[in-house]
Amino acid sequence: FSLNLHQRTGDPDPGRPERPAPKPRGPTDREGSVGPMYNLILVRHGRSEWNEKNLFTGWYDCPLADIGRAEARAAGPMLAESGLLPEIVHTSLLQRAIETAEIVLGTLDRRWIPVRRHWRLNERHYGDLTGLDKAETRHRHGDEQFHAWRRGYRTPPPPISTDNPYDPTGSPAYADLPPEIRPLTECLADVVERLLPYWHDAIVPDLQTG
Repeated sequence: FSLNLHQRTGDPDPGRPERPAPKPRGPTDREGSVGPMYNLILVRHGRSEWNEKNLFTGWYDCPLADIGRAEARAAGPMLAESGLLPEIVHTSLLQRAIETAEIVLGTLDRRWIPVRRHWRLNERHYGDLTGLDKAETRHRHGDEQFHAWRRGYRTPPPPISTDNPYDPTGSPAYADLPPEIRPLTECLADVVERLLPYWHDAIVPDLQTG
């Protein structure tokens, strides 16, 4: 989920090309300097139960593991020590992200700030890999195919089948989502395409209003 307040840790995803950071829009003075700057904090959800089992998760709504809740509790003080206090939160419809946000805000005593949830912020849909063991899948299909599915920018896994017990299609969370835009699988390029409307329509305006 994201907390509007640009700080990111860890190495960039090798499967996604680097993009230049967007320039904040704001007034410029006569010397051409940029106006107001905006801060965006990106916080990954804590470790989930399926992370613990090394399963492909995607849109399956598994809960946080105990260690994930501890990670979320540790994130709050780190933000506070850095002087980063969020003013609004954007998160996905997945409970692991929602609970992480709730825990972080609790440690910061900021449960009162607005929280916006949207399906466009969900993790990438892993299609019919959902629920499979990652190590077994790698052994069965080989390193090249495995890495293409996981990190290839334009290589989606097979679409999720109707008999996959972890198919999220019937979830009430997506009942109002038109079938033509409801994904059955996604590559990383697909995720960018479905995320950008929400980025431009919801997150950017919140950043610009400070």
